[in-house]
Amino acid sequence: MIVYLCVIVFLVLFSLLFDWKGDCRIKNTCYYISMIFLICLAGFRGEIGLDTITYSDWYPTLPPLNEMTLAKFSQSRFEPLFKIVCSTCKLFSDEWLLPQFIFAVLINSSIFIFIKNHTQSLFSCILLFFLGSFYVLNCEEIRQAVSFSIVLFALSYLEKGRTMKYFLAVFIAAGFHYSSLIFFILPFVKKIVSKPFWVFVISCFLFIVAALVRDNLLNIIFYFSQSEYADYLTQYSDGFMGGVVSRTIFNYISIMMSLILIPVATYYLTVKDIKKNDTFLALFILYLFSVIINVQVVWFYRFVHIFQMAAIVVMANGWRVFLMRHKSLVKRIALLLMFTLYMYSLVNNSVFGYDETFEQYRYELFVPYTLYF
Repeated sequence: MIVYLCVIVFLVLFSLLFDWKGDCRIKNTCYYISMIFLICLAGFRGEIGLDTITYSDWYPTLPPLNEMTLAKFSQSRFEPLFKIVCSTCKLFSDEWLLPQFIFAVLINSSIFIFIKNHTQSLFSCILLFFLGSFYVLNCEEIRQAVSFSIVLFALSYLEKGRTMKYFLAVFIAAGFHYSSLIFFILPFVKKIVSKPFWVFVISCFLFIVAALVRDNLLNIIFYFSQSEYADYLTQYSDGFMGGVVSRTIFNYISIMMSLILIPVATYYLTVKDIKKNDTFLALFILYLFSVIINVQVVWFYRFVHIFQMAAIVVMANGWRVFLMRHKSLVKRIALLLMFTLYMYSLVNNSVFGYDETFEQYRYELFVPYTLYF
């Protein structure tokens, strides 16, 4: 566990030193060092994470690109571009380590660039990312994280009004994970970002629809009973973000507080101090929608993990405003309290959360990193 403690200690120190004082040359150097280190941490890890083990077992069965036939291609599982990249890597190495490192570069570089483009509190944001999303995006949800990284790179097209190029990038992202097709709605969500009433109406509508889906879950599973997704739907029918959820009023309130109310309140407390970006706000709204749906239908927990990067940036911006001494004391105390509660929720869920599948705490799943570092 020493490697995690070192990363956390250095990111806390960098946050106190650089996020407070603003830009300087050494800040950029530490930013790139942090990015390279987290890429290496993800790329040179052992077989950590269920998806990682699945891919490392599957990779030896995949033929290299020069031996790939249409029959072999169609018989091999996973999305087409993911198979093509892995098959190309097979030309150079039979070890899963090569594609694993390439995907680690894509995932972490895109997230670091996204962070740099949307917050000045670089190291506070990286710290929240490391605590809350690093493990799931690099070890558990690799294909989906790779597709998300492609979309993050393409957000600049949407910000510049080049919608067709953005849609093309989404098509490419879907070649790694079909769930990325959901990003086609981002330009349409962007049209309602300045209309809180419609955001609220759509949120209520999605909650009701998700509740109806949950109430008819057995019928839906029966419909898919002959498909490869039947076991998946059954396994996660009663969970929340990978765990079991008790749908009580108290549980709803705790989820609303940690995943929705705190980020939303932080956004509105800092909106006057942060440069407005409708594309980012649309991504943040998609995060809120995914949480609302996932409260009822657990299959959306991976979308919560993906879109959570927007909430993490919002909380980092809250920390940035807290450090502004000219702000009112009440506002700064409120931002500090929300940042502390949000960090606690990340640590509680992502580090000390209990994994029902493996019957272990999350941090116990990370220990094999010490074999490499």
